[in-house]
Amino acid sequence: MNPLDWVEESPGRWRIMMRCPDCDLLREGVFGQALVERLDEELDRATGALLSDLKQLTHANMAAEIELFSRALQLDLIGPSDF
Repeated sequence: MNPLDWVEESPGRWRIMMRCPDCDLLREGVFGQALVERLDEELDRATGALLSDLKQLTHANMAAEIELFSRALQLDLIGPSDF
């Protein structure tokens, strides 16, 4: 579940609207501060993992493009007029 909106209901209690990314189900509930902090930590961890994956994929894609470009240059398939 991903938080969409949140508001402090009362001191230490948060009303959070969440959406399931798989089925788009919406849920709303009121949660205590400790649980909200755990959710925030988990979201930070998941964001870090996604960013790490993105960095690895970007690197792999760039390496593949460099290899293709280098090979095209070696085969004289690219010339000054291509730029």
